[in-house]
Amino acid sequence: MRIDEQFAVLREQSPGGDPADIGSAEEQRQWQLRVLEREKIGLRRLLLRPTATLCIEAKERQEQRERHLRDT
Repeated sequence: MRIDEQFAVLREQSPGGDPADIGSAEEQRQWQLRVLEREKIGLRRLLLRPTATLCIEAKERQEQRERHLRDT
């Protein structure tokens, strides 16, 4: 249930203000939605996509490193 509630909150968020702020907020929102989706699907995701080369934790670390590199 926690995941569904977080999905609802993220979908309702609408950033306002500066276009750069909107872009950053949208990127963060999309990243959070991907993480939640990954948590929600779990084993079923791995069975549906057997070509995955990384476990969920490793993929999350990889995405965090990529995000950090983009932000710096």
